Amino acid sequence: MNAPIPDRMSRVELRAGVSLASLFGLRMLGLFLILPVFAVYAPQLHGGDDLLLVGLALGAYGLTQAFFQLPFGMLSDRIGRKKIMLTGCALGALTYLPIFMGLRHFANPQGLAEPDPSQVALVPMLLLLCLQMVYVCMVYGPIAAFLVELFPTRIRYTSMSLPYHIGNGWFGGMLPLRSEEHTSELQSLR
Repeated sequence: MNAPIPDRMSRVELRAGVSLASLFGLRMLGLFLILPVFAVYAPQLHGGDDLLLVGLALGAYGLTQAFFQLPFGMLSDRIGRKKIMLTGCALGALTYLPIFMGLRHFANPQGLAEPDPSQVALVPMLLLLCLQMVYVCMVYGPIAAFLVELFPTRIRYTSMSLPYHIGNGWFGGMLPLRSEEHTSELQSLR
C-alpha cells in the first residue's frame, strides 16, 4: 500500500545537489585543514609571534567575506547569478597558479633550500590569500539565490538542504578531527 512519492528529485536535480555538496565539502576542506595547522606553524614565521598579525591572517577569511559576499550577491541581482559565479571560477582558474607562485616567493624570497623565517613577507602573502577569498565570494555571494531559483518549490527544501548538510555537516563535521590528527602528526615530527 505504498503510494509513490510525487515530490522526488529528478536525476538532473539530484546531480546538481551532489555537485553542490561537493562544492560545500571542498570549502570546508580548505577551511578546516588550513586554520589549525596555521596556528601551529605561525610562530616559526617572521612576525608569527605577533598575535595581531596571526589574528588578522586567520580573520582574513571572515573579513573578506564580510566585505565582498553581499555586494557580489547584490550585483548578481542586476547582471545575473551565473555571470558572477563563472567569472569568479574563471578568475580563480587563471590566477591561482600565479598567486601560489607569489605565495611561494614571499614565503622564501631568496629561494633557499631551508627558508629563513625572518625573511617571510607576511603582508603580501595575506593580500594574496584575501584575493583568493574575493573569488570565493564571487561564487558564494550569489549561490543562495541561485539555489532558490535552480529548483522548483516542490523539492526546494530537499534540494538545498541535502547538499548543504552533506557538504558542511559530513565533510565539515569530520574535518576538525582530521585536522587535529594532522596537527598532532606535525607536532610529533618536531
